Amino acid sequence: MKWLPLALQPEVPVMAPPPIPADIRRFVLTSIRSVPHLEALLLLRATEAELWSDAGLAG
Repeated sequence: MKWLPLALQPEVPVMAPPPIPADIRRFVLTSIRSVPHLEALLLLRATEAELWSDAGLAG
């Protein structure tokens, strides 16, 4: 493959992420107060089978 300067390289289409559904967006905006709260929620979702205590979530 021949080397081309960046300005001459063909554009590669970039896929946009799918839009966030309105109900999920509303939930996050009205119920999640901070990034750590969102991280805790995602942790709980990722480990559904595990039981978490307050102390376990606090780290």
